Amino acid sequence: MRALSFALTILAATQGARAAEVTSVLDAFDGDKVWDGAFGVRFQHVERRAQVLREWICQSDNALGDPSGRNPLCPDGNEVLDSKQLAFTESIDIVNIDLRGGLWRDLEVFVTVPIIVSWSTDLSYADGVDGSNSLVASPVIPSLFSVPSSNSGRAGIGDLVIGVKWAPISNARDQGLPTWLVGIDYTAPTGEARTAGGSGVGSAVHVLGLQTAISRQFGMVDPYLHLTGRLRFPSADGPFKFERTTQTLISPGHSLEIAFGTEIYPWHDPSDEGSWLSIDVAFRASYTGEGREYTELFDALGSSGCDPSTGCTRTTFARGERTPSGGLRKTDGVTDVEHYADVGGHLGVVYQPMRWLKARLAFDYMYTTEHFLTFADAGRDLDQNLQVDAVNQDLVNEFNPFYNESTDSFGHRFRVADKHTYTIMLSVEGQF
Repeated sequence: MRALSFALTILAATQGARAAEVTSVLDAFDGDKVWDGAFGVRFQHVERRAQVLREWICQSDNALGDPSGRNPLCPDGNEVLDSKQLAFTESIDIVNIDLRGGLWRDLEVFVTVPIIVSWSTDLSYADGVDGSNSLVASPVIPSLFSVPSSNSGRAGIGDLVIGVKWAPISNARDQGLPTWLVGIDYTAPTGEARTAGGSGVGSAVHVLGLQTAISRQFGMVDPYLHLTGRLRFPSADGPFKFERTTQTLISPGHSLEIAFGTEIYPWHDPSDEGSWLSIDVAFRASYTGEGREYTELFDALGSSGCDPSTGCTRTTFARGERTPSGGLRKTDGVTDVEHYADVGGHLGVVYQPMRWLKARLAFDYMYTTEHFLTFADAGRDLDQNLQVDAVNQDLVNEFNPFYNESTDSFGHRFRVADKHTYTIMLSVEGQF
């Protein structure tokens, strides 16, 4: 009898229960309800920290000053080592204006306008590195770019997001079923495109987002699973352009993210009418494919003083690659990036003190796996002679137009490691 009583208590607790936040949608024309709408302001603070490494070809033989003739830095023979060179920091403050409205039963449309209040980046020497031993900027070798390098001038309106969400199955309508949500959204490149050393905050890509989520409340807990995919396509006026068939990558890589977690209701069941509190705990992981991206080196490379006009060619593209006027073409800072993964967690609290008001506080942490930041292929062997030529037998340049021999060739590439992203989010939403 006690077990039966407990089961009935749980069942009663889920009667008319509101879905978890991840599967919650506004609706309209539902019984006496004509329309629901919501207006929210969401503040985000993002901090990133990372180490930038560079490959170094260690010559084991004929080391100067060593009687054995062996280099103690590479006692196992000639090899390519990763040398920690730079420390990267980034800080972003964003105010998002969120508008939501019901279109039909469990069908919602939403719009987000991001306003970037401040965005600063800094690239400095890593611990133990300075101008005397740097593989990036030192008197010993031609400098690739100046260190330190920083940009604190980014601000403005970012890329507009618009989308729809629909819950074809709702636990609130059928107590024997979970709540299932599907959605699609589009990010338009409305913000001024980013340029090295500039103030633009736009991504210069069209992004199509697809999502699905499912949740089901059991007493005080509401476990959920959330899948999101993002397809990225270059904007015509951005830096991600297709130039010729020897190019291997064009736009930033597509991505897939999974989150699974649970909401916990320590005080009152969530409902549209009453007051309640929930705690959201989740694990998140994502994968991003190879693509051309704004990286930790973007501002430093793109605004480098190493310029063909001054006789420095370390920031120029593929061999024989020239501008229409005949000069060598310098990189804009965007580079080909190796695929990578992000793993981390989410902790959030949602409090609804009354019918028309809701507040959220959340913290996210993500760790990014180590990957190459300069990863362009040399090109394509069009004439099948087992090498990539600046001028092949058909008088065609086989090199990738975005291949920079000084940063993309084996032994000179850059990697990012120990990358951590921390995000704090605070929002207030009112319904009307």
